[in-house]
Amino acid sequence: MNSSIIFTTRLDKIKLQETEHSLFDHQENHRQSNVTIKEREFLISNLLKSGGWKVMHLICNGLGYQLRPRRIKQFEE
Repeated sequence: MNSSIIFTTRLDKIKLQETEHSLFDHQENHRQSNVTIKEREFLISNLLKSGGWKVMHLICNGLGYQLRPRRIKQFEE
């Protein structure tokens, strides 16, 4: 085998390993993001059901999120 082919093959293996590690990191971040979203959906749902939507509204406004009044009215009725 030619030494340049061996060198290129080694570089390709290294790049593949780096890509695999990066993919695994992104997959873990994606999984954790989905877990966080599910937790927040659960909390918001419970707040809305318990009448705690007013507290949620204050918290969201404090964090810079704007809730649509139309949605809040749905749970107010």
